[in-house]
Amino acid sequence: MRIVESLAAVSIAAFITGCASSHQPYVYSTPSGQVISANPPRNPADVALDTSIRAELDRYGDLAADSPNVNVYSQNGIVNLTGDVRNEKERAMIDALVRNTPGVGGVNDHLHVAYPPTGAYEAPRVYTPTAPVVSPPPVVVPGPATFPQVTASSTPDQALANQITDRLRWDSVPNSWIQNATITVNNGDAYVQGYFNGSREHDAVLYALQHTAGIRNIYDESHVR
Repeated sequence: MRIVESLAAVSIAAFITGCASSHQPYVYSTPSGQVISANPPRNPADVALDTSIRAELDRYGDLAADSPNVNVYSQNGIVNLTGDVRNEKERAMIDALVRNTPGVGGVNDHLHVAYPPTGAYEAPRVYTPTAPVVSPPPVVVPGPATFPQVTASSTPDQALANQITDRLRWDSVPNSWIQNATITVNNGDAYVQGYFNGSREHDAVLYALQHTAGIRNIYDESHVR
C-alpha cells in the first residue's frame, strides 16, 4: 500500500513540474538587455506598440543614435520613456514622435538629458497654461520689433512662435530681458532654456507664455542668476 501511495505522489509531482515548465514566463528587455518584466505575458497590443515605436526611432538618423539608450515600455496604451538622450532638442523630438504614433494613449516622459548645458541635470518644471486672456491688438508697439530668441522647430509651430512674440511685445517685455534665454516651440509645447538676470524678467516671460493661446505645456528649464 505504501509503495502505491509513493508512486502516486511521484506521478503527481512530475505532472505539476511538466505543466510549470510548459508555461515559460514572458521576458521583456530593453535594447541593452536589461530585463524589465518576467511576469505573465503582456498585452499583445502593448508589445506591438513598443515594436512600432522602436522602428520609428530607428528610422530617423538623428534619433537612431539615441535609440539604443532609450527604453520604451507600453502599458494599456500608455508609453513610458526612460534612459539617456544627448540634448533637450532630441528629447523633445522623441516625445513628439511617440505622441504621434498610432495607438499611443499617453506618454510618461522620464528621459534624462545626459549633458545639459547648465551643468547638473534638473527636471524641467512643467506648466499647463490657464485659459488665455484675449487681448486686443496693441495700438502702439512697445519695445523692440522682434524677438530672435523665439523659434519654432517646424513650420506648423511658426504661427504659435509668432503669437508668443506678439504677447511679449504686448506685455512690454524688453528684448534685453530675454537676451540670454531662448523659447522653442515644438509640437505645441514651449521650452524655456538659458538664464535670466532676475526673477522679475523670468516671471514676466512665463506670464506671457501662460497667456498665449494655443500653448499646450510650458517646460521651464531656465534658471535665475
